[in-house]
Amino acid sequence: MENTAQALISSCKEGDKETLKTLLDHKASPDTRDVDGKTLLMIASSKGHLDIVKLLHTKNAMLDDEDNYGTTSLYIGSEEGHAGVVKFLVQHGADVNKANKNGWTPLHIGCHNGHVGVVELLVQHGADVHKVDKKGWTPLHTGSQNGHVGVVELLVQHGADVNKAEEHGWTPLHIGSQDGHVSVVELLVQHGADVNKIDKKGWTPLHIGSQNGHVGVVELLVQNGADVNKAEEHGWTPLHIGSQNGHDGEVELLVQHGADVNKVDKIGWTPLHIGSQNGHAGVVELLVQHGADVNKVEKIGWTPLHIGSQNGHVDVVKLLVQHGADANMAEEHGWTPLHIGSQNGHAGVVDLLVQHGANVNKAEEQGLTPLYIGSQNGHVDVVEFLVQYGANVNKVEKKGWTPLHIGSQNGHVGVVELLVQHGADVNKAEEQGATPIYLGSQNGHVGVVELLVQHGANVNKAEDYGWTPLHIGSQNGHVGVVELLVQHGADVNKAEEQGSTPIYLGSQNGHVCVVELLIQHGVDVNKANKNGWTPLHIGSQNGHVGVVELLVQHGVTVNKANKNGWTPLHLGSQNGHVGVIELLVQHGADVDKADEHGSTPLHIGSQNGHVGVVELLVQNGADVNKAEEQGSTPLFIGSQNGHVGVVELLVQNGADVNKVEKKGSQNGHVSVVELLVQYGADVNKAEDYGWTPLHIGSQNGHVGVVELLVQHGADVNKAEEHGWTPLHLGSQNGHVGAVEVLVQHGADVNKAKKDGATPLHGGSQNGHVGVVEALIQRGASICATFSGGVTALMLACCNGHVFVAKALLKHDETIISYATTTGLTALMFACVRGQLDVVETLINYEAGLDRLSTNDYTALMIASNQGHLHIVNTLLDHNANTSLTNKAGRTALAIAERGNQFRIVQAIADHLVKSRCSDEAMNATDSEENPKTRRSGDKPTAESSSPQGETDSNHQGKNKAQDARKGDLRDAPEGAAGNANSLLAGQSDGFAEMHALIDKMREMQEVTHANQPEHRNQIALHINFTPRFEIENAKYVASGNITITDRGDRPEMDQSGHDTGSDQSGHDSVNDQSDDDTASYTED
Repeated sequence: MENTAQALISSCKEGDKETLKTLLDHKASPDTRDVDGKTLLMIASSKGHLDIVKLLHTKNAMLDDEDNYGTTSLYIGSEEGHAGVVKFLVQHGADVNKANKNGWTPLHIGCHNGHVGVVELLVQHGADVHKVDKKGWTPLHTGSQNGHVGVVELLVQHGADVNKAEEHGWTPLHIGSQDGHVSVVELLVQHGADVNKIDKKGWTPLHIGSQNGHVGVVELLVQNGADVNKAEEHGWTPLHIGSQNGHDGEVELLVQHGADVNKVDKIGWTPLHIGSQNGHAGVVELLVQHGADVNKVEKIGWTPLHIGSQNGHVDVVKLLVQHGADANMAEEHGWTPLHIGSQNGHAGVVDLLVQHGANVNKAEEQGLTPLYIGSQNGHVDVVEFLVQYGANVNKVEKKGWTPLHIGSQNGHVGVVELLVQHGADVNKAEEQGATPIYLGSQNGHVGVVELLVQHGANVNKAEDYGWTPLHIGSQNGHVGVVELLVQHGADVNKAEEQGSTPIYLGSQNGHVCVVELLIQHGVDVNKANKNGWTPLHIGSQNGHVGVVELLVQHGVTVNKANKNGWTPLHLGSQNGHVGVIELLVQHGADVDKADEHGSTPLHIGSQNGHVGVVELLVQNGADVNKAEEQGSTPLFIGSQNGHVGVVELLVQNGADVNKVEKKGSQNGHVSVVELLVQYGADVNKAEDYGWTPLHIGSQNGHVGVVELLVQHGADVNKAEEHGWTPLHLGSQNGHVGAVEVLVQHGADVNKAKKDGATPLHGGSQNGHVGVVEALIQRGASICATFSGGVTALMLACCNGHVFVAKALLKHDETIISYATTTGLTALMFACVRGQLDVVETLINYEAGLDRLSTNDYTALMIASNQGHLHIVNTLLDHNANTSLTNKAGRTALAIAERGNQFRIVQAIADHLVKSRCSDEAMNATDSEENPKTRRSGDKPTAESSSPQGETDSNHQGKNKAQDARKGDLRDAPEGAAGNANSLLAGQSDGFAEMHALIDKMREMQEVTHANQPEHRNQIALHINFTPRFEIENAKYVASGNITITDRGDRPEMDQSGHDTGSDQSGHDSVNDQSDDDTASYTED
């Protein structure tokens, strides 16, 4: 089968018709394909074997089958230009517009390859000249790209759109211009192509032609109206682009046709900037000859001369200065072309510029001169030119640096040599005191340092913090520099301001060779800095074994303590440097030496979990049970930090396990706890206040520890000295997991502390809903009280934990009615603290709004006294009784007034007005409906306004409530208010208290105005009580309002939110004894 297929394919390739016919006659498939999916017909079409194509057609070969790339036989024949094959296929129905996977049709490929005859056949048989591929290319694009004039002409004759743009906005004219096909461009223009059509980036065909140097295209386009000054999206014109690429001919052609030589792009660059940047001297010359501004600055102040100087284009620079370019013109930071040329080491440019008047000592904004910049970058030739032309070698920049400083820092020996030969000051210090030799030493430039000392540099001169060149060289480990300095007299024991010597700094960074060199030159190895640290301290801390070994070999004191009492052994132990520890103990380090707090190296190593250090110390006799000043042993500290390996090592070496078990529990280190109990730690051992490990683990919510302890017999109900059990602590801190483990192992959910509080109280007080639910499910008493009758609900409400309150009420709604011994309810607790969400929840559960405390306070009175306006409004909205009085005879309104709670006064007053008007309107309606109960002119009485059938007791109760509000309207001013007074006199007997309040407010205002005129507008009392009334069928309607505007600050409150009134002020006050879990309401 495989051989047959191969024979078929070969016969089609080679045009062997007879073999193919024989194979097909013997039932070989005419649809056989090669590895690329090409059929026999495709193969024959690609080779132009028309007779084979015809034979295959007689065998019913599929004309429009596709290969793996989506191409058909017609596409392949068109691609290869086999007109005969193409003609046969289209005549027999091949699809002329079928596209491959890229969207190309036979016409696209025919045009691309310039097969005019094929193209003509295809369009005659209906090929779509407008068909676009996946990138928007039409056949005209493809033909234009390759300069096939005949194809282009044929397509436009058949209606091809000459201005059709592909996905980037390119038309056939753009494409023809790109590749310089003059004849195609000419043909397209003749057929209406838009010479100024822009692509998506604003490029016209002229931009593209200019970019690629096609003079013929450019000339043709401008002759046909192309805009020579058209700018693309960045502001570049065709002249910018031609200048960029150095196309002299195009540039000349463009300027001859009116191109603006000074047109700027979006950052201010002209064509001259761009030509100068790229060193196109011919372009530059053409531009300046046609009036280009040689001193034109772009956005940051760069001229063409800056740009030419930057890139070292000597010919361009020469042309520019010859045509008047200013060699001293500075950009926005003060840099001149000479700065730029010097920075980049262009000696030829520098020479040209100074010859044309460039100022060699001109400084930019930081004080840098061209010489400084040239020295910075090590350009010896530039430096030589500048000093020859009079550059000041000692000129300083703003921080005091000279060219010698920067040259020394960067290690430019040639520059340094030139500068010192021309008088540079080798001991000049910059603003922080550093000299050139200090900077050279810092970076290890031996050649620079040697040169400077040869020219008199002071090797012991220190900068502002006392550091000499030897300090900085030692710190950075530059052995060659250090050796050179000490050979020239550097003081090896000189200390900087903190007391550190060069050997200290070398030891700090582990530079063994530096340390050895300094020791050889007589350095004091025991010299300490101001904190008492010696080179051995710092070397040990940082684990530099080689340094430590050198020091101990040369007599350093191994047990010397710093100011905190730490020895080198402490420091090595802290950071786990086993090699250092080993060296120190071998040379006599005291393993039990304690610091000022009593900590030994073993404490320190245990704290940081360094098992190797701990092992080495105990092997060398360290006391495993030695306690520091707080009584902590190494085992205690290791347990505290959860270092299992350390703990195990210590207990194996005799550490007392019963001194530490609670620390593992506190920090949740399960593995440590497990290890300690395995070694006999007492799980019920109590410390001074009676706390056991289980208390501590429960407090911190370490479920794993709690579980482990109870499994090993920890007493879940053991109480500390105040009665707190582990369950109390877990509940209070919201650790649900710990709580569940404890109750599962028999913890008493109702066990009370000495003050009577249960775990449920603690969980409720702190808002831990999960804990509360878990306790209730395990039988916790919701009704349990403590400290004067406080319930869990009261604590939740007081602290605003609305979800806890809901959880408690869900299980027992009756607790809403519980009160403390002073009569405070959960609602009152919420009002004291201003917990609005809780108040609303309690109201929904039908909390008693008008219930009285032992001092006859209601929730409304408490909220008014505390200044909680939102709660007052909520209570009023739910018809809280405003007429009730406390034992002092004050209503909520009076209490608010006494506390200067102006907004609450207004809220209650508005409520009273609305309620009274509503009552009067209702009475009027009753009178109209029952004329026998009221005669015209009679005053309404309590009896006449009572509903029929009301009992005497109810009647008396209502009268009592009304009596509390009785009073007459005061004399009103003339006019509408007076009318209101006469109309309502005797009918609105509940306004007496309000009028007393108004009088009080007026007095306050008068006092304020008299004593503090500047605050005259802080309090304004506006009274507007102008009723409107209608007499219709003996009915009237009266309405009014009282508005009290507080323009100043609220009365001063204390931190708890209570009024700061005293007995003398007469304000009501709240005593909230929440710390004692009690609350009472009293009056001063």
